[in-house]
Amino acid sequence: MLLPALSKAKVKAQGIYCLNNLKTMQLAWLMYAHDYDDHIPGNLWSVKGPFNWVSGWQDFNDNNADNTNILLILDSKFAQLGVYTKTQAAYKCPADRIMVKNGGVLRPRIRSISMSGWMGANAPPWNPEYMTFGKTSQILKPPPSQALVYLDEREDSIDDGYYAINMAKSGEMVNFPGGFHNRAGGLSFADGHAEIHRWLDPRTTPPFRKGQKREFTAMRDNKDLLWLQERATSLKKEP
Repeated sequence: MLLPALSKAKVKAQGIYCLNNLKTMQLAWLMYAHDYDDHIPGNLWSVKGPFNWVSGWQDFNDNNADNTNILLILDSKFAQLGVYTKTQAAYKCPADRIMVKNGGVLRPRIRSISMSGWMGANAPPWNPEYMTFGKTSQILKPPPSQALVYLDEREDSIDDGYYAINMAKSGEMVNFPGGFHNRAGGLSFADGHAEIHRWLDPRTTPPFRKGQKREFTAMRDNKDLLWLQERATSLKKEP
């Protein structure tokens, strides 16, 4: 009786910490926009530099410095929000326990969250007919309370800081959301709030296999993908 109760308490505590971290990130995002004439942080995943919310490429490979280099999330040469967050912990869900080898030593990766690829003026649009938001004032549809900004990303999906959401009706899960909280994941939104959302389709949370990359998977009629699409962006011109 005691062990299941302790396990539930641990999951609940991790969820609370995850939400607090996401709220910290979302507040930093809003503070940045306030200081920079309404412009939101950048999301050009392919290049390291001071024009991104974070830089770098994470994987499971030994001695990949990007996995453990905190400068990529906190130093203004590589990351726009470090001066606002000032803490490495905010970039990671405490339930993500993945370790990677660097210099012969196992270390935790620096980040488990990504930013929606529809946020950031320099973010490459996945579908050019949809809106990429560069300022908070542009976020009207979906409204700020529903516009997704940050989310947990699966351990075997995360790489850059750009979370791709394909808006095509054919249905393709490019990146996979995290399910660190009993098949639920943390997300934050443009109005500043954060929540834990449970994924409903088992295709969204397949078994984890280290070294097997999860990406570009056809998932027609996946309720979770539809949910993400509704909270990602909207057409530039309504039909």
